[in-house]
Amino acid sequence: MNRHNVLPSTLAALFLGLVALMPIRPAHAQTTTALEMPSPRQGYYLSAGLHAASQFIWKDSDAQGARTSIGNTLRLGEMLTSRFGLGLLIGFTNADTAEDTAFMGGLSLEGQARVWRNLAVHAATGLGFVQLTEKNPINPDDASEGVGGAMYTLGVSYDFFPYRKALSGGLSLSPTLRVHYIPGDALDGLAVFAGLDIIWWTGIPKNQLDLPPDRAF
Repeated sequence: MNRHNVLPSTLAALFLGLVALMPIRPAHAQTTTALEMPSPRQGYYLSAGLHAASQFIWKDSDAQGARTSIGNTLRLGEMLTSRFGLGLLIGFTNADTAEDTAFMGGLSLEGQARVWRNLAVHAATGLGFVQLTEKNPINPDDASEGVGGAMYTLGVSYDFFPYRKALSGGLSLSPTLRVHYIPGDALDGLAVFAGLDIIWWTGIPKNQLDLPPDRAF
């Protein structure tokens, strides 16, 4: 992997994502004519996730075995339309064994598409890293080895809403499956996250919803 090519393009993508996430919706509310049907899965979102994680690391193409651990995620962003959203994803996991400790994590620009009801598919790319630390190395100088570069993520989720606001937005519990992959020269890392995201959706204002006249004002 050529990091000199990957890192600038990835940083540029993250910068564009941050610009896209700036609160521009109110400025466009006066000019747009497209209205959305009321739904709880609208507006800005903030998500915290707790997951069972499985790590798979290859050192110089030699598999280091599977490790189980806990994975954590933090997500924030906005649904730009009724089906498509854009946001940031932070994820990390740390696995400890008798021989070593493996840490994986990263920051990504994430897109999502609602494909059916509250079922969504996710794809993300960003910056990630893998670090493998031996507990009893033969040479202490070689105890820790790491790699940083591009990280790629694919996932699927479904939102259940125990609480919904009157028209738009609410609190969802979202079973989620994600696969994170970080390729490198000396180390390659793959992590599978399966767990639950707790998400708060702000919803959108009445003047952006397709409502009958008696409910629009």
